[in-house]
Amino acid sequence: MNLIDKWYEVTNPKKAVDRQRQRMVLDELRAYNAARPNRGSGGYSRRGGRAAEEVARGHRGLAGGAQDLVRNTAIGNRIKAVLASNMVGDGIKPDYIGGSPRRVEKYKDTFEAWANSPLCDYEHHYNFWGLQHLWAATVVESGGVFVRRIINNVMTFPLVLQTLEQQYLDESKSGLTDEGGEIFSGIEYRADGSINGYWLKTKLVGNFYREESEFFPADDIIHIYWKDRPGQHLGVSWLHPIADLVDMRQEWRDAVLMQQRIAACFGVIVKEPSGDMGLGSKNSTLRDEDGQAYSEIESGMIAYTDSGTEVTVVTPPNLNHTTDFNAEVLQDIAVGVGATREQITGDFSKVTWASGRLARGEFYTNLDRWQNFMLLPALDRVHNWFDDLYTIKFGSVSAKQRSWILPHRSAVNPKEELDVDIKKVRTGAMTPQQFTRKHGIKFEAAIQAWKEAKATMGDLPFDFDPSKFSSAGNQLDNNDSASSNSDSKEDSDNESG
Repeated sequence: MNLIDKWYEVTNPKKAVDRQRQRMVLDELRAYNAARPNRGSGGYSRRGGRAAEEVARGHRGLAGGAQDLVRNTAIGNRIKAVLASNMVGDGIKPDYIGGSPRRVEKYKDTFEAWANSPLCDYEHHYNFWGLQHLWAATVVESGGVFVRRIINNVMTFPLVLQTLEQQYLDESKSGLTDEGGEIFSGIEYRADGSINGYWLKTKLVGNFYREESEFFPADDIIHIYWKDRPGQHLGVSWLHPIADLVDMRQEWRDAVLMQQRIAACFGVIVKEPSGDMGLGSKNSTLRDEDGQAYSEIESGMIAYTDSGTEVTVVTPPNLNHTTDFNAEVLQDIAVGVGATREQITGDFSKVTWASGRLARGEFYTNLDRWQNFMLLPALDRVHNWFDDLYTIKFGSVSAKQRSWILPHRSAVNPKEELDVDIKKVRTGAMTPQQFTRKHGIKFEAAIQAWKEAKATMGDLPFDFDPSKFSSAGNQLDNNDSASSNSDSKEDSDNESG
């Protein structure tokens, strides 16, 4: 309250009340309508809070619900498979530039031998590329995953990766530490707010298999999850915006299937004369020709009951109506997980070339975010673990740059998009290395494969060899390049003359 309002309170209270009333009206006019819960502004919750607190309350329930939908609904299972497969493909593979060729070659051979072996997996189930898919799929379904570094010196290369679901976090651990830090939901923070480590349930002890948590420093743990808000310390299932919708759609599908089953149950009821001198039968329920009672409607049923002989036809309901309800729900589900409707249904019958390309473009934008912001930083840390152990065993590989080759993305119009990429390479807008990486292969590997193929083919003319055939499919001979140079020289002489 300013001095003028105080002065009016003493000299003119009526005017002071009027000024305060007008100020309240102005505050209402300036307020956000969506922030005020009322009958006309929607019934959604407006309760705010820190991201860490909200996620801590809900992530377990969201993960459990999503896991049930993945197990028991086709759409839930499809969403997990589609998102994980597009993020990882057959593996996000490293590529190296620079360094001593001999040392880099040994380094690459060592890494590929480790990555291609299931011994890099703590459970000896997947190789490194399979683990990548497992991590991506777990993040989609459960919200997050932990990757733990284990050193096993018995192995040829001692790095082992243990994968743990986010639910292994001991969230009962909370409070202040002796060093001035804090433990929140099983994650231990230093006094400056950085993560010191994680309390994970990795042991079963006692006769009743009580879970016991153990502290692991942050240097030995990679926590992979999608971070939506500042301060969010745990991931939530990617199915959380559409979980209820998927469940209700499944219930609707079950009800429609039951209707269809009932609609197929055409039947006949035969009313027979009563037996036992007109006193009626002891069994007056609907029964088949063998006298067994019916407990439900069956397809093509003929039922018998007591009364005067009469035949009644059971007419099933007519279900020839159509509805767009299913298509609209599927569209909402696709939007909620950042995919296209066609991807989660496998139905491409209603997609045109233009709409398919636009939809894929939007999806690839999401894919870029998930790969570059979530997966690649985690893979860099894994590779750094490998580098540390390699340096100890074999020495460092200096002047080596590492990049990652993402899986090839399917094209809506492969021929046109390939032609565009070829023109980009020929005009310098794209390097050959970028071209091969875009198509999921290493440039050096492609060159080496071509050398081996050329040595195998010898002088045999195959039309995919650019040194023997033009892009139009015409076979070249040894005089083509010479005649071309001669023609160019002749043209130049004529111009100067």
